[in-house]
Amino acid sequence: MLRRLFISFACAVWVFAPWAIAQTPDADTLMRNAQNISKVPGSEADIELENIDADGKTKVRRIYTATRLNPETKEVMRLARFTQPADFKGTTTLIHENAGRDDDIWLLLPSVKKVKKLLSNGRKDRFLGTEFSYGDVVGYKETEWTNRLGTDIVKDGTPCFVVISQPKTKEVAEAYGYTRRVTCIRKSDFFPIEVALWDLEETPSKIISSTDTAVVAPGKVQAMKVIAINLVDKQRSVLNFKSYKLNASISKDIFRAERLDAN
Repeated sequence: MLRRLFISFACAVWVFAPWAIAQTPDADTLMRNAQNISKVPGSEADIELENIDADGKTKVRRIYTATRLNPETKEVMRLARFTQPADFKGTTTLIHENAGRDDDIWLLLPSVKKVKKLLSNGRKDRFLGTEFSYGDVVGYKETEWTNRLGTDIVKDGTPCFVVISQPKTKEVAEAYGYTRRVTCIRKSDFFPIEVALWDLEETPSKIISSTDTAVVAPGKVQAMKVIAINLVDKQRSVLNFKSYKLNASISKDIFRAERLDAN
């Protein structure tokens, strides 16, 4: 059923309506707005993670997350650390966005007390064992993708712009693991409520939906529930934000790779 809905949505966005495009912001601007709408000076959150397999079996974990924004470059540093269960506690990932080069990603495994730096092509790898990839979490560099407009749609009663994005090179596609993204952007505030993704075989791969949105600062919106559904293995991951707060004064120290094992 999910695959049929995915394909129906995909077919719809390939049909263009010139009169509608003339009244719509250009695709690059829409994607830039969608990527920036959740970026705040700093934040902290407690998240309940549900990993649900094809048979409906659920594993629940808790994660502490923190972000800090560079106000000049708009690059974000992100930290995510398991707090529960005991066998995952302390496992941490740290991500530094870099506008002009590959992002830096580190992983701390407490069991071996070692901080490992991941390769740049690790953006396609699963984020902390979820159905989200590191690329899904960090975002997609606008310089690496070509964006164009699809036909506006109404998604679950919400009017949306549609942007179709494709990697500029084979290397970019392989780094992210995707050959196409179709983003449904809410017209009222430019928040991306759904992204459909195709894998390297041009097969419908994943749907990521963001719901329960809240205005957390003027012009800034955060989803309090994010769902990634893997259309291939029928598994899904759900991020439920149990708490979220702005913290513009959050210390830079917790975002230093050399201090990961000290936090």
